[in-house]
Amino acid sequence: YILKAGHPLLTSGERIGHDQVVFQRIESTHFVPETTEIPLYLNETETTIQVKRGRWCYILDKHTANLQQVSHQQTMLLSEGSQLNIWRAPTDNDIQIQQGWRTAKYDTAYPKVYHTHVQQQEDHVIITFDMSMVEDSRPRLVEGIVTWTISEDGTIHVAHQLKKDVRMPSLPRLGVTFGLPDRFQALTYYGQGPYESYQDKQEASYLSVFNTTVRDQYEHPIFPQEVGAHIDTTYVGLHDGNYTCAVWSETPLSMNAKPYSDAMLTEANHDDELEETGVSYLHIDTAQSGIGTNSCGPELPEQYRLLQEHYHFDFKLKFYEQTSITE
Repeated sequence: YILKAGHPLLTSGERIGHDQVVFQRIESTHFVPETTEIPLYLNETETTIQVKRGRWCYILDKHTANLQQVSHQQTMLLSEGSQLNIWRAPTDNDIQIQQGWRTAKYDTAYPKVYHTHVQQQEDHVIITFDMSMVEDSRPRLVEGIVTWTISEDGTIHVAHQLKKDVRMPSLPRLGVTFGLPDRFQALTYYGQGPYESYQDKQEASYLSVFNTTVRDQYEHPIFPQEVGAHIDTTYVGLHDGNYTCAVWSETPLSMNAKPYSDAMLTEANHDDELEETGVSYLHIDTAQSGIGTNSCGPELPEQYRLLQEHYHFDFKLKFYEQTSITE
């Protein structure tokens, strides 16, 4: 809806609202180009699993179930690797519930692998981890199976079958965080935008393709906290001018990109304490706790909390350079 006539606080032609009816979504594969199929070579050590694809190399950590590094020739495309993540920097409205989160040790939980299984097929490699998120003084917070399937065209299928300890509080979030070099600034996503959107905060947003930057996604509230998520996302692309990191899924997920880690946002007490460290953080979540109004209002309704016991989610990931695209 566009304002026809001027107003003391608004100018003529300014957008004041919208309605949207989605008849058919764009297929997530529409955004991802085909890439050349190259034979895979597997090398397993005591601590890592290395899959080589021509000049590409993918390394997974057997102790954490994380994608430790992706490289092409001598170019490193991950700064901090991936991390199964259940923590978010508390918002102002998390002031009540965050004490339960901290008591549960969600903020200091780390991954632990119990068993690894590697299988090489004709055109792909399957790496399966039996793992959990633990903290020394707590039982397993989340446990289950994480599977990484690497194909000859460079597509990585990441699948999770996880179980939450229902005795513990609701989770702040559940997903995977990737740390890329901060030269990956250009951001394209197909989801709810351009404003931040959460499961209980989405009326101002609409479904479309948006082009922005990682830095512009963080709004710099005075007190550092979780901001900038986009629900209903089925494609994300981070670009550095030479390479693209693409993530896509048939099932809508929540996406968040920012130049600060959750740990940095959690520890800082004022926005001016934040300093970029050369990393672009990309969060791909199956779900995140709602925002609510609990700083001065009622508790977050249960429907917006992550209380369920079982979580199954997956997505696909591909790093590619422009010259590798199949003509």
